[in-house]
Amino acid sequence: MPQAIFQAFVGGNAVSESFNQRLESLTVTDKAGTTSDAASVTLDDSDGCLLMPGVGDPMTLNLGWDISGVGLVFDGIIDTIRSAGTHGGGRTMTITAKGFDPKGKAKEPLEFHKDDASLQDFMSEAAGKAGLTFKAHGSVGSIQRPYWSAGTESFIHLGQRIANEIGAQFKIHGTVGIMYPKNAGLAVSGAALTGITALWGDNLIDWDISPVLARPRFERARARFYDPNKAKWMEKIIEIQPQGPSSSATHTHRITRADDGEAQEAATQNQRSSERERGGGSVTIVGNPAAQPEGSCTVIGARHGIDGTYKIEGVEHTLVRGSGYRTRLDLKHPEGDVGSDNRSNN
Repeated sequence: MPQAIFQAFVGGNAVSESFNQRLESLTVTDKAGTTSDAASVTLDDSDGCLLMPGVGDPMTLNLGWDISGVGLVFDGIIDTIRSAGTHGGGRTMTITAKGFDPKGKAKEPLEFHKDDASLQDFMSEAAGKAGLTFKAHGSVGSIQRPYWSAGTESFIHLGQRIANEIGAQFKIHGTVGIMYPKNAGLAVSGAALTGITALWGDNLIDWDISPVLARPRFERARARFYDPNKAKWMEKIIEIQPQGPSSSATHTHRITRADDGEAQEAATQNQRSSERERGGGSVTIVGNPAAQPEGSCTVIGARHGIDGTYKIEGVEHTLVRGSGYRTRLDLKHPEGDVGSDNRSNN
C-alpha cells in the first residue's frame, strides 16, 4: 500500500527526519486571488527539546508518495512560532509560514503616481519601492492607462485592487509580485496548468458540490464612462458565455470608470466573476501535490449533473498522523453541461 512521505527544509537545513518522528499535522493552503499561500506544521514537543526556528527563516515543504516521489507544495518564510501545552496533556509547537516575507516593505503604504504607462511599468515601479520585482502574465501587462496611482496603500493592497479592477489574480511569491488573467488556466509561473481528475472508486474521497447557483448568473456585463469629447455618457457591454440555466439580467458596474479602456476592464472583470461564481463546491482526493489554483478538475463518477470540469479556486494539502495525505480542492466555474441531468425519464 502506498505510503505518504514528506520532505521539510528550514533555514536551508533538511529537517525531514526530526519532523517525521514528531509530526502531528501539516497543512498547506493556496488560493487563487489571495496575496500569498500559507503553511502550518504542528509537532509533538512533549519534552520541550525541539530547537525553535527563527521567524524569517525560509521553509520548504514537499509532499507525495513513496511509489511516485514528492512535489513542491510550499516555499516561503516562517511567520509565527507558537507553543501550546496543558498540565497532563503534553506540549506542541506550531510553525506557520507565508509565501513571502511578512516583515518586508510589501506592507508599507505607497504614495506615487505614473502617467501614460502600462500596468507592467507601473506595478514594476511599485514593486521596486517595496523591495520586490513584478511580472505580469498574459494580456494584463500591456494594459495602458493615462494615469495610475497608489494612494497610501501597500503593494499588497495595490495589487489586489488593480487585479479586481481588470479581472485578474494577484499573488506575491517569494520576492516577485505576479498578476495573471482570471480563468485563464495559468500558474503563477505563467505556464499552462495540467488538469486534475477526481474519480470515484479511485482517488475521490468525498464531494460537496452545487453545480448551479442562480444569483451570480447574468446575460451581459456593463460599465459606464463619460466621454468629454462627445459630452455624453457611454457604455461598454460584454456578453457572458452561457452555461446551464440562462439569465436575462445585466450586471452594471457600480462605479463609473474614467474612460473607454477602464470601462472595458471593469466589464471584463464582471464577466469573468459571473462565469466563475455560477456554481461550485469542493472535493477531497487522495493527496496530489500537482494540484494548483486556476487549474482544472474533472469530477467523474459522483452522479449525473455533478460530473464534469470545474476551475480550481483553492487547494489545501493536509498530512495528519493517523489519517494520511489528502488534498481538498475548492471548485468554481463549472463548464459544459455540468448541472444538467440529461437522462430520460423513461
